[in-house]
Amino acid sequence: MKTITSSLVTLLVAFGTASAFDGNKTASEPAYNPKTEVEVTGPISAIHEVSEGALQGIRVSVKAKTQAVELFLGPSYFLKFFNVDLKTGDTVTMIGSKVQFEDKDIVLVRELQMGKITVTFRDAKGEPQWLWMSKPDLPTGF
Repeated sequence: MKTITSSLVTLLVAFGTASAFDGNKTASEPAYNPKTEVEVTGPISAIHEVSEGALQGIRVSVKAKTQAVELFLGPSYFLKFFNVDLKTGDTVTMIGSKVQFEDKDIVLVRELQMGKITVTFRDAKGEPQWLWMSKPDLPTGF
């Protein structure tokens, strides 16, 4: 019984430590909602790398039919790993969940299509695909 309890405590501490180092979801980060999925097609009008706060990473503005739409792709290291090279003027189609963030609409991108290239940032439930990657600034080998 002592071994089982000790093992359970070890597992709980390990999972708690892993989520503490996760850093991919904060309390202020909006949740992906498959029920609010939209498709946005148009040319990229701006690309921003945000390094502070929730939703750190690459954000783009796309000129859709009636207005500019702000989209959050994911962490910059995820895009660099897959050699995603976006440029202003590129025509893209993105599918994602439209949510409220800092009193504005933003789309959390699940899938990006650019020509014959498709990049999946989240699964169908909205879970980020970059969670399997270790962050570049964290020690590895655990």
